[in-house]
Amino acid sequence: MSIHGIKRINKTYLPLLYTPLDVNNPVLYTSIEVPASVYYVLKEGVDGVKIYINILDKEKLDNNYIEAFHDLIKSFVNELKKELDKIRIEVRIEISKNLYGLGLFVAVTQELLRLLNLDPEEALFVANEIDESMGLGNTIIRGLRRAYSFKKCIVYRDNEQPIILDLEIPVRIYGFVKKKIKALRMLDEQAIRTSIIHLGGYTVLSITKCLLSSTNYRECLDLFNEAFAIINGLQYILHDIYPANNKVLVEDINGYLAIVEVG
Repeated sequence: MSIHGIKRINKTYLPLLYTPLDVNNPVLYTSIEVPASVYYVLKEGVDGVKIYINILDKEKLDNNYIEAFHDLIKSFVNELKKELDKIRIEVRIEISKNLYGLGLFVAVTQELLRLLNLDPEEALFVANEIDESMGLGNTIIRGLRRAYSFKKCIVYRDNEQPIILDLEIPVRIYGFVKKKIKALRMLDEQAIRTSIIHLGGYTVLSITKCLLSSTNYRECLDLFNEAFAIINGLQYILHDIYPANNKVLVEDINGYLAIVEVG
C-alpha cells in the first residue's frame, strides 16, 4: 500500500491569552496565517521516517528554532509508527512565511492522521495520546488541537465545552525569544500562586465577555492592551521577559515564546 497526500494549510491557531503557568485555566485561541504546503508519502513494506522542511522567509528565525520544529514533527511521526505495521513515512513541508511552530506542528500532525482514514474526533484522540507520550500533554496544546479541529477561534479549558467565537482576531508575529526560567520560592506560597492563577484566568474571561458581546475584535482593542499588560507582567515575573508595548508573549516550541501583536 502507498498513500500520497498534499495538504495546503492556510492558517493554524495560537494561544493568544493564557496564564503562563502549567494550570488548567481558560485559554483564548485565535487563527494566524501560516501559508504552507505539506506533502505526505506513506509506504508499507519498508521502514523509516524522513522529514523535509523548506522555509522561504527565515528572517525572524534562528537555526535552533528550525531544528526544534523539525525534531518535533519527527518525534511525533516516530511515536505514531510504533502503532503501525512496517511503514515508511515521509513529510515534506514548504513554508512561505510566518512560521509559528507549535500551531503548524498541530496542523501537520492532525492532517497526517486524517490520511490514515481517522475521522476528526479519532484523529484528535490519537494526537492527544501521542502528545502525552512526548511530554507535550498540557492545556495549551490540547486547546490548539481543538481549535484546529473546529477551524474557529475558541476559549478552551480542560474538561469543559469550548466557547466558540464567531469573529476573527488578526495577529502578526514580530519575532521569538527564549524563555528564562526563574526559580521563584514565593510560588511555593499557596496564596501567591493562587493569586497569579486567578489573575490570569479572570483576565482571559474579561476579554471573552467583551468578544462575545461584540461584532468586531476592534471593539475590545483597549481591553486587549490592558490584558496584554497583565499577562506580560506575569511573564516577566515567571520568565524575566517583557515585550514592547501592545504586544504579548505566546507559548511556542522548545522553550521559545512568539512576540505577537493584534491587528
